[in-house]
Parts: sequence; C-alpha cells; structure tokens
Amino acid sequence: MQRVNAASVLQGIQDPRLIGPLLTLLKDEAPQVRYYAVMATAGNWDSRFVGPLIALFRDPILKSAGRRPSGSASRINKPRPSLCNVASRP
Repeated sequence: MQRVNAASVLQGIQDPRLIGPLLTLLKDEAPQVRYYAVMATAGNWDSRFVGPLIALFRDPILKSAGRRPSGSASRINKPRPSLCNVASRP
C-alpha cells in the first residue's frame, strides 16, 4: 500500500530525477503502482518511457481493465430517432 501511495503522489511532481524511479515503478508487481507510474510519466516525460509503456499494452491486468462490457459497442452505434421522424408518426 505504501508503494501505491508513493506512486500516486508522483503524479503531481515534475522533476527529472524521477525518471529512474518511474522506470522501476512501471514494472512494479502491483497494477495500481504501474497505473500511477503511467500517470506520472506525463509530467516527467523522457524517451526511455516508450519501451515500458508499450510493454504495458500487453499487461493482462491493465488490458482487461480497458475493455468495454459486452454489448456496449452496439449501443454506441445504434441510430437514435430524430425529432422529425418522431413528430411525423401517427
């Protein structure tokens, strides 16, 4: 839990000295730590983050967190009746 709290605080800090620790946190065993490390990279960007961030796309835990519930895509593309069509119905 301490690593999660520490990683969450890093989001608000911009310091080039954080690059090394963030690289380590991006590979942490706890998904929440990895998540907060990803968020902290935005304010402390370095090209060395590219490889670890791409690797997180293959992370089974983070991958499943980004999936939509089944059937949600069909609701997005379903056309809605326009007001003209509704008004002209008997």
